[in-house]
Amino acid sequence: MTATEPQWHPVARSDDLGPGQARGVDFHDDRIVVWRTESGTVRAAQRWCPHLGSDLTRRSEVAGEWLRCTVHDWCFDTTGACVEVPLAGMAIPDDVHLTTHLTEDAWGWIWVRDEG
Repeated sequence: MTATEPQWHPVARSDDLGPGQARGVDFHDDRIVVWRTESGTVRAAQRWCPHLGSDLTRRSEVAGEWLRCTVHDWCFDTTGACVEVPLAGMAIPDDVHLTTHLTEDAWGWIWVRDEG
C-alpha cells in the first residue's frame, strides 16, 4: 500500500471565523478545533487538550494570540506549544503540545492539510 499525497480541505468559510473566535469543525472522520487569533492568524489543531483530554471544540477560547483550554486555562500558541499554565509555581511541561495542522485562509475558505 502506498501513502497518498497530502491534500488541502476546506473546513469553514473565512467569514464564519472572526478575530478571537474558535470553533469545532468536521475533518475527515473526526473534529478539530480551528481558531483565529486577535491579529487574524488562522490555525487548526487536534480536538483534545493534552493536559487532561478536554474537548477543545467545546471548551476553548482565544486569548489574544493563544488558544486557551477553558477547563484549567492552559494556553497554546499557534505552533501548538504550551505557553502558559496558570497554577502558581508550576513549570510548563516540555512534553505538552497540541498536534497542529497546516492551515491557510485563502479564496474565502479556511483550508486544512491532511498528512496524506
